[in-house]
Amino acid sequence: MPSRSASSPAGRAAALTGLSSVHVALGDNAAAERDLQEALPLLERSLGPQHPELGGVLNNLGNVQSYQGRRAEALATFERGLSLRERSLGEAHPQTAGLRLNYGGQLSQVGRHGEAVAQLERARSDLLASLGPAHPNLAYADANLGEAWLAAGDRDAARGAFQSALTLREQLLGPDHPELGTLLVSLGELALMSGDLAAAEAAFTRAVTLYTAEPAHPHFDLASARAGLGRVALARGRASEAVVQLAAAEAAAVASEQDPLQVASIRFALAQALAGDPAKQARALALARLAEGVLAEGGPARQAELAELRGFIAEHERARK
Repeated sequence: MPSRSASSPAGRAAALTGLSSVHVALGDNAAAERDLQEALPLLERSLGPQHPELGGVLNNLGNVQSYQGRRAEALATFERGLSLRERSLGEAHPQTAGLRLNYGGQLSQVGRHGEAVAQLERARSDLLASLGPAHPNLAYADANLGEAWLAAGDRDAARGAFQSALTLREQLLGPDHPELGTLLVSLGELALMSGDLAAAEAAFTRAVTLYTAEPAHPHFDLASARAGLGRVALARGRASEAVVQLAAAEAAAVASEQDPLQVASIRFALAQALAGDPAKQARALALARLAEGVLAEGGPARQAELAELRGFIAEHERARK
């Protein structure tokens, strides 16, 4: 068995992997990626290129690449990790299924929705067979399925998957755990899309409450919850309230190095909230132009939002002439 002493390659890789988790918790995804990129060759040299432990490092590396908006790289990393785990552990092993969940989620992010749903349903089935119906990974599977169904345009299927995940997490963790927040944000977004502002506000408010219960450890998804509240306020015509929430969301998203597309969407909403104040229209246009450059690189999934943004820019440029 290879040495695991701190000075050995395997020991150094373990230390780097642990350090990457600290960097993720601090919101420094670039540093986490450097840690994991350094750990990979150390593990390969120590354990061999087919060892299942490499799959875990590749899974974490794919996550931090995805957090930084580098979807194609993340997809390739997840695919490499999944292939390794299928060979070393078997196609239906729960660790293989866990990595398949992230691979399926990333397929959805790059617009390959049919493949995403197929991979996610397969992973869920394997997890259910190996771990049973009350395992926390089932909630994670349902959450990923919800995102894939939503991206594919099936809101009813998405709502059912998110609600199933939320119910299981509440049973396992209790009603006040911050891990419920991501699902509440997803359900809030669905309610907002459907025009149910009361349900959306309730979901986003509960998420913010859970995320801010420990102010010393802000949750990375707090920006999404605040942005949701800002969009609800905007839909209700409460522009000043929307500005407060969306400005806070932008600051949180930038500080936690969130996906640039997420930041761009928040900036567009903030521009819309600011545009009604003549004194703030220049800032609104500046934010919209910043968002345009990012959304233009967002692919087919962002075309509708990009068209709306460009219409907003054209309208307000005309008004300023």
